[in-house]
Amino acid sequence: MNTRKRCQQRIRSRRPILTENRERNRAVRALYTFVMLFLIMASLILANLIHQQHGFDTLVSNIQKATEPLQLYRISDWIPFENWFGGKKETITTSVMTHYTQVEGPYYEATNQQVVAIDDGVVLYLDQQESGYLIIIKQDNEILATYGTMSEVHVQENDRILKGQILGLTQDVVYLDFSLQGVSVSFADALAS
Repeated sequence: MNTRKRCQQRIRSRRPILTENRERNRAVRALYTFVMLFLIMASLILANLIHQQHGFDTLVSNIQKATEPLQLYRISDWIPFENWFGGKKETITTSVMTHYTQVEGPYYEATNQQVVAIDDGVVLYLDQQESGYLIIIKQDNEILATYGTMSEVHVQENDRILKGQILGLTQDVVYLDFSLQGVSVSFADALAS
């Protein structure tokens, strides 16, 4: 029992210290709460002043204009989601190799005058020139495919395209050029990659 009494005496002797710590903790908590409320109120007042001076719509439109070059709203077009979740890849009924017949150099004749993509990728560039439309596609295998002398285009910049998808039409022949890191690649090599 002696040890029990000593233990109780030690606990009683420490209680004033614990009470002082509690009082100190309450003061710190009250100060912390006051500072946080002050910061929240200051933030709300500042936001209200900015809204009154410039308007929220202006702020939103400025954010949209600043992020427009990034085209974050079309990020899904850049990522090949169609192969991620075990979905079957669309099969093309006709081979892309047999769709084009080489006429001379980089010029090819297209079956039914339809220009089709030779591989999956993203449309990087689209322009209308004197000779017709020009499309540059960055394929998933990192090859840049250039399709030129087209009379019609059925895609837009940043569109995600699949192998065999119709890009547009040509009146006569289509210009096809392929390159990998600045080095020219043959049509057969572009298909094999």
